[in-house]
Amino acid sequence: MADEKGWVLTQKSEKFGDQYIYISGTGLKLVSPARGINIVTCAPDWNVALYNDKTRMYYSTTFDKWMADLDRKTAGNGQDMSDRNWAKTGSTQVAGLLATKYTMNGGGPPGGKRATIRHADCWISNDIAVPGRISKMLAKAYGLPDTHMFPLKVSYVNNSGSLSSMLDTYYTKTCPIPANYFGLPQGYRRGESEADVMIDDETKQILNDLASDQPTRSTPTVSPTYQPTYQQRPTAVAPTYVPPTSTGNNPTSPTTAATPTASGAATTAAPASIDFGNGYSLDREKLRKIKEALLNPNKTP
Repeated sequence: MADEKGWVLTQKSEKFGDQYIYISGTGLKLVSPARGINIVTCAPDWNVALYNDKTRMYYSTTFDKWMADLDRKTAGNGQDMSDRNWAKTGSTQVAGLLATKYTMNGGGPPGGKRATIRHADCWISNDIAVPGRISKMLAKAYGLPDTHMFPLKVSYVNNSGSLSSMLDTYYTKTCPIPANYFGLPQGYRRGESEADVMIDDETKQILNDLASDQPTRSTPTVSPTYQPTYQQRPTAVAPTYVPPTSTGNNPTSPTTAATPTASGAATTAAPASIDFGNGYSLDREKLRKIKEALLNPNKTP
């Protein structure tokens, strides 16, 4: 199949960190290199698939089911931002592209993270038109007006006055994209849900280890063996360009100096496990790994 003209964008998102977007008139692909996550959809059916290059698992669903799940994650936890009043407030350039600025004011009813957002600004590209279903998906995912153009930047202020960045584009380029680049790779196992793909093997093992220490003392359930994958499109060669790395400082956490032990005082090491009584305990190292996995989802193993 012939290549088609498309765009590639390098962005920093609140959820995935650095991500690469491939967009054309027939498809969309989001790649999170740190987590190994890929999200793809394409014409003619616009089914949505996720696959994980690290665990080699995938999950696919219909466009309508995907949108219903997004609706539960957004509107189900407070008023969806895309339902609020947005107004054009100017234009500027983002990553070299002319963009129209939209502004939202006024918070939603109590409940959910987005309900606490009282002000938001978004910058929508004037040059990157997208198919209707992709536009609808992006509007729901980021809580933006459905403009049929690609969003480049989103920032918001919560009720406490804190300014945060939901999305920021810092590199764009036109690029020929193979039509089958939006397909699934060969040889991946099908997962039962989106969660099966989004979570990596290390975190799964941590959770399995934790489950073995629960008060029920039940034997961990063996993960089911998935059936062979359905007919998948052949993997296309990725567009030949090297995305730039994110700019900015990434300082490491300072090392806290050890507190000297008072003269003559005995030094007592913390126990390796936390005792809950009645013969149940939880390993401290497992708790530490769980904390790191939850607080640093973009950390490369």
